[in-house]
Amino acid sequence: MTQHILKLNNYLLSPATQFLNDFLNLIREYKQSRKIYANARKTINELSSLTNNELHDIGIGRGDIYRLAYENADAQLRSIR
Repeated sequence: MTQHILKLNNYLLSPATQFLNDFLNLIREYKQSRKIYANARKTINELSSLTNNELHDIGIGRGDIYRLAYENADAQLRSIR
């Protein structure tokens, strides 16, 4: 009888435990994505402060700043999922 009660208890807790784990993973991913996009915005601000000649020296154009920052952020997000 005790085994049946324990098995029933595990069955009832499993969906709740799975939901809690999924919810916590969602929050972790959200926090990581916020950090990644904050880093992208920081990169954009730093690169935007450079002159056109300085940007040319490192091999990028002013129009490439956003694309490069967000491509890097998207690649990082894909690697954590």
